[in-house]
Amino acid sequence: MTAQAAPQKAKEPTIICMKPSWLEPRLSVRERRRVVDFIVSHRHVVLDFSEVETTTGAGLVIVAEWAERARANGGSLVIANCAMPVSVLLGILRIKRAVQVFTNLSDAMASFNRGAKAVTHHAG
Repeated sequence: MTAQAAPQKAKEPTIICMKPSWLEPRLSVRERRRVVDFIVSHRHVVLDFSEVETTTGAGLVIVAEWAERARANGGSLVIANCAMPVSVLLGILRIKRAVQVFTNLSDAMASFNRGAKAVTHHAG
């Protein structure tokens, strides 16, 4: 039996363009697992919420779980471009204590490494 090397995490920050449907509690377990697997395979992830105008607390708890999984696997996850209702809910639920929230992608990217190349993925 030969030893296999662990897969390398992507070094560039990755931007995931979130869709509102990803934050719905009815998102299947299989789909949630796919998202988590994708997130933990990248060192730095930015969730771009520019297409998410509103969501529920349950949806944001999902994001907090994703952030925890990223940290547990040596990575990090931040949020950018939140609409005001989403940002307020993040504060009420105290998720902002666990997940950094930035007003724009530039600031989110700078939080990882100034000038880093980004890889963008569209959710959907």
